[in-house]
Amino acid sequence: MSEHYGANYGVVHLWTLICLSLGVLGPNEREYLQDDLKEVNVFHPETAM
Repeated sequence: MSEHYGANYGVVHLWTLICLSLGVLGPNEREYLQDDLKEVNVFHPETAM
């Protein structure tokens, strides 16, 4: 869709946003996110160790 309209925006699944907001999206599960969401600081048990 972004190619059709000449825009530059990404697509994120609703489940990804829910998991990110709940803190259950691990650091290795953020690889495909764009830079604006990749660095969102949400507590995750893997990063606390």
